[in-house]
Amino acid sequence: MRIGIVLHRQKEPALELAGELVDWMRARDVQPLMLSEEAEAIGRAELGEAGPLSDADVVVTLGGDGTLLRGARHVLGTSVPVFGINLGRLGFLAEVDKDETWPAMEKVLARQYRVQERSVLRCDVFAGERRVTRCLAVNEIVVGRGARNRLLNLPVEINGDIFNHYYCDGLILSTPTGSTAYSLSAGGPFVSPETNLFILTPICPHSLLSRSLILAESDIVSIRLPGRLGVEAHTDGEEVRLPAEADRIEVSSAPERFYLARVHEHSFFTVLRRKLAIWDSPGEER
Repeated sequence: MRIGIVLHRQKEPALELAGELVDWMRARDVQPLMLSEEAEAIGRAELGEAGPLSDADVVVTLGGDGTLLRGARHVLGTSVPVFGINLGRLGFLAEVDKDETWPAMEKVLARQYRVQERSVLRCDVFAGERRVTRCLAVNEIVVGRGARNRLLNLPVEINGDIFNHYYCDGLILSTPTGSTAYSLSAGGPFVSPETNLFILTPICPHSLLSRSLILAESDIVSIRLPGRLGVEAHTDGEEVRLPAEADRIEVSSAPERFYLARVHEHSFFTVLRRKLAIWDSPGEER
């Protein structure tokens, strides 16, 4: 068996647990796979040359949801599931907390986990009719004003028809998985991750009528970029290249899927209730 490891390099507990996990795997004749810089961070540089994470049977992430999303980017477009061990505060995507690591890993090793499919968004950047950039997002795509100190005027078309001119700090287009992330903070709804849809949520709109919009999986959202100076775009926190000639961003559901490995039978709503109980408690950032 081959198990990938992705970790939060700025978290000492993640570095320590990664080293322990490598030893645990080797004692069971499991091949660990790691990114080169993370393998070096735990003093196991040779693991960075063992193969790409996409060659793993499962990828284990050590950190919060941000770390899990980073691990997911390496296996999007494959059937490799991601298993999250939460070392952050909330961890909506992570399956277990640190104190459950070893019993959970025994289940992973025995392949005693179910695989849950999640939808993915596609972001296409156009200059006229020419596509200049394409990227994928598990959580969200954000089009925002960056360092610009004025509101954006973002005309939005849905399926070729003009829908609204948003005067706002930006727009969030979120998957159901991402509904508990930035979209929620901007006033968006909780959405069951089993649904096939996506969500458009304006950021600080200058209107009392601008609320989140639930879109069908087949819908295509086009955001015009008039006078693009100061506009930025990000997918799951990673900056999207916007060349000077870019005039439109198109967002749609992607054919690719993202897979989570689950060892518990907890429903989304059970996890949501438990996470909400600690939502406002103090703790370190994810």
